[in-house]
Amino acid sequence: MADARQELVELRRMAELEARAGQAVPQQAQQPAAQNIGQNLPLPGVRMGAMDPVYGVGQMVPRALQQITSLGGLAENPVSRLYGKSVETMDKATKRREQAYQTQRQEQGDTGFDWGRLGGNVISPVNYAGAGAAVKAAQAPTMLGKVLGGAVLGGAYGSTAPVTGGDNFAAQKAEQVAWGAGGGAAAPIAGAALGRVFNPQTDDAIKGMLKEGVKLTPGEMAGGTLKRGEDILASVPGVGSLVKGAQRRSIESLNTAAINRSLAPLGKQLPKNIDVGRDAINYAKDTLSQAYDDLLPKLTGKIDQQFADDLRNISDMVDMDYVMNDATKQKFGKILNEQVLNRVSGTGGIQGTAIKEIESFLGDLASKFQKSLDPSEAQLADALREVQDTLRQMVTRSNPQYADQLKAINTGYANFYRIQRAGAAVGAQEGVFTPAQLQNAVKALDRSKDKSQFARGNALMQDLSDPAKAVMAQSIPNSGTVDCGLAAATLFSLGGGASVSPLMAPAAVASLGYVPGGRRIAQALLTERPQAVRELGTAAAKYAPYLSAPLATPLARQQGQ
Repeated sequence: MADARQELVELRRMAELEARAGQAVPQQAQQPAAQNIGQNLPLPGVRMGAMDPVYGVGQMVPRALQQITSLGGLAENPVSRLYGKSVETMDKATKRREQAYQTQRQEQGDTGFDWGRLGGNVISPVNYAGAGAAVKAAQAPTMLGKVLGGAVLGGAYGSTAPVTGGDNFAAQKAEQVAWGAGGGAAAPIAGAALGRVFNPQTDDAIKGMLKEGVKLTPGEMAGGTLKRGEDILASVPGVGSLVKGAQRRSIESLNTAAINRSLAPLGKQLPKNIDVGRDAINYAKDTLSQAYDDLLPKLTGKIDQQFADDLRNISDMVDMDYVMNDATKQKFGKILNEQVLNRVSGTGGIQGTAIKEIESFLGDLASKFQKSLDPSEAQLADALREVQDTLRQMVTRSNPQYADQLKAINTGYANFYRIQRAGAAVGAQEGVFTPAQLQNAVKALDRSKDKSQFARGNALMQDLSDPAKAVMAQSIPNSGTVDCGLAAATLFSLGGGASVSPLMAPAAVASLGYVPGGRRIAQALLTERPQAVRELGTAAAKYAPYLSAPLATPLARQQGQ
């Protein structure tokens, strides 16, 4: 009986404690010890945001203690029930606080985005409890490390956001943690993206192509995700024709840049009224030939040891060529003897008129064999051009007074042969060649042993063909005339001339970078920046990871309402 009496007294005492706790906790919830944090901040939203994590932690602590004291809910007892009461009162206080704040905002007509509260969330002292861990995560050596560290911290800080709506606290808290982790992981990625936007690390080879007048598309300039997006956009009806048209102009401008490589030594370039393709190739050939013809009457040739060695090396390469058949090899030997060696005078000299005849004959034969579908004759064309080039080098050595002019002509011809071969390749459209076809021509005309110059990236014109093949379209798109009307209609719709599908609008906006004027703007945005803007991009990439945790809190808070 005494034991029963004692137990009743104990139960009454615990009930009184619970009653007093039920009155005390709301007062603490309404005026927590940390309430003075942010009390002097100028804006109510900032104060509200700064205290959000405090209330969020206040909701979780009694829940954690309740679970601990009840062994996970398996053994409820007076102490665990006391903490349960604290959970209820803290939740009510948090919801009342939220309701009062939102009512105040409505009364003041403040219905926009709550920037003040966002700022308060960011500067809340709770966010800096794990400052050391945040610094380590932000300074991770790899982007994966930064993302994983940001996700862990974001999830942790997201858990401190208060839950002010709904009845399932656990589900909402789990959602807050997930959103916080996502936001924390996104911060370093977004910072790196901003860094690339404000301070693009344009490859030197890309810069070189742009400097030579190659009109790269936005995707070709930026690469990566933007290039993949460009390829997707090319398949969108209407706007896809603008992308394909820009890609075609890009390839045509590569052709122009290559032609200008052959004309530059003469101080000339392709006139704007001559279209790329066969007309441009013929113009370059005629210009180089005229420059050589004008100089030839003043020249004489003297056969020297270097000339003999060069011809012997070419003959040896022909003999070892696995593509040329025996009949073609014999044809080469006959041409070399009859058209070159037999024209040399007894004193070892060649007059300017004979040089011109030999040079023209070799060039015409090489052009003829180059057009053949027989691979053996295509190789013969390359060998004849090597003889032609060797002849010109001998003439240069024999006429030192004209060395500069001859060097310019020979350099122009060397570049031209690669253009001519690319324009004659199978698949070239009326002389317009792709980056891959130019690359193949550069490799084929590399006469170094085992293509060693090409293997090292040092073959003639390879500085243009390598990046072009790497970033540009590998086929020539159609001109886009079939659906350019649809593209124009899409852009007209975007401008307000007609209604436009919500799905079409983003594509139409993106396509603005592919019209001629828009492409120039895109180039400026992607590759050209004042130094101050570049420094801003560097700062964004460097410091954005530090915001993983603070920015995760407001993102998570939105999921708890």
